[in-house]
Amino acid sequence: MVTLSNVELLKRVALFNSLSVSQAQLLLSATEKKRYKRNECIVEEGTKSNKLFVILSGTARVTLNTGNGRELSLALIQTGEFFGEMSLLDGQ
Repeated sequence: MVTLSNVELLKRVALFNSLSVSQAQLLLSATEKKRYKRNECIVEEGTKSNKLFVILSGTARVTLNTGNGRELSLALIQTGEFFGEMSLLDGQ
């Protein structure tokens, strides 16, 4: 099994693939790598966040609680995709 460096992982994400190695390393110095458990909540609706989340492996579901105890799946975010960029821009 080949293990990729954090720079190589970051450069696999379309948003960051044009960064030079030194730029990627600078960005990595401001990042935190975290593993989430299956079905663990990453961000809850209505909670302010100042983070950009990048899926390095696996998938994340975007869901909405409908109010009657049901959960509606809105999207599936896969390896190489990201979310949270809007809260970085508008602070919401």
